[in-house]
Amino acid sequence: MLGIVISLTRGVILLVLGAASVLRGQQEAVPSPPKTEQSVKVSNFSGTVVEVSDENLAVVRKSLGREAVTMHFLRDSATKVEGMLRAKARVTVRYQVFPDGAFKAVYIIVR
Repeated sequence: MLGIVISLTRGVILLVLGAASVLRGQQEAVPSPPKTEQSVKVSNFSGTVVEVSDENLAVVRKSLGREAVTMHFLRDSATKVEGMLRAKARVTVRYQVFPDGAFKAVYIIVR
């Protein structure tokens, strides 16, 4: 009886290991997209508009117990704005960070 249990246990272990190796092989077969050094990161920033013009936007975020953080964004005709953008308006800015360190506003939501 003990021999049958050991034999079944070995069979189950071999089956699990075989399935794991097959799954691992499938995961490795899917190529990942190549990473380029010119990749652009997209992030969000929320705060109050301090300065607004056709080419620039400055937004400040103030938190209790922390120093105020001001970010400056570039704008162009491709920047989409939802709402009426003006000074002292609360906004959320989706922006791209370029390798040279520039922040370009992609989408601005006025709350």
